[in-house]
Amino acid sequence: MLAPEAMPQVPVTGAGNSYPTVSTIARTSSDRSHSGSNPATFRGTLNPRQRKTDHYFVIWTIKWARNLAAVLAAAVCVGLLLTRWHSQLDDQSSIVATREALWDFHRTISLKVITKDVPENGRGWPRSIELAWFETSGRAPVNAVLSAADGPDNASQRPWLDIAGPDEAELAHPKVRASIDGNVASFWYNPAKGIVRARVPIRITDIQTTQLYNAVNASSVASAIDGR
Repeated sequence: MLAPEAMPQVPVTGAGNSYPTVSTIARTSSDRSHSGSNPATFRGTLNPRQRKTDHYFVIWTIKWARNLAAVLAAAVCVGLLLTRWHSQLDDQSSIVATREALWDFHRTISLKVITKDVPENGRGWPRSIELAWFETSGRAPVNAVLSAADGPDNASQRPWLDIAGPDEAELAHPKVRASIDGNVASFWYNPAKGIVRARVPIRITDIQTTQLYNAVNASSVASAIDGR
């Protein structure tokens, strides 16, 4: 057995000893291993220049997305305004064309009354209106507001004119003023008064339908739906 003074001494760190301990050696070796393989991972932080670049990229992406959303919203608004503007122009041109058709009716009826070359009723108005009366003008009057609503495929299927019956003799406007389907005639003629009216398509509300009817017929009825 070795004497105590002959046994190997394990150095210990202390205030006056600079020898490393086993745990210090292991930790240093591990640090070197991590540092040599991936310094960025080991440090747990990105390079300051890389962090700054990523920050600017995020800000640019947000601004770009915001600007794109603003451009798309503006494009949608402009598209809606243009659509509404074109629709109003189409409505106005249809109204003007239909009013001209009504004027053509009244002018032709007045001519027939003056020349007295058609059968008249007891009030001095033609009993009916014939398509042949408009051959000289080359075309019979057309209700443009209804034709636009019907479309080219259905416009030709709609009746052209209906004659007011005895129960409507005192009316200045037809009971049915707005067209729900293609079975309603485009125009209404009351031979008791010599009046021709143009019917209009149903709109979203009664107010819109009435405004259209009054604009076409230069009238001021309270409603185009319930016949008031």
